[in-house]
Amino acid sequence: MTDILRGWKEIEAYLRMKRKAILRNGYPIRFEGGDTEQRRNVFAVRGELLRHARTRTCVPREEEK
Repeated sequence: MTDILRGWKEIEAYLRMKRKAILRNGYPIRFEGGDTEQRRNVFAVRGELLRHARTRTCVPREEEK
């Protein structure tokens, strides 16, 4: 299992949330290419998402290995 989630589809599935909710709740999502206006390539780090989720009321379950 990789620590990097690439693309909205993987990030949404991991957090079990839709894109707008993820952005609204301030999850640490990164945009490759530097310019957030383009938003072509998006990725997130699992550990960062979990740390952020622990400050929220709901925490995504760790995937079974």
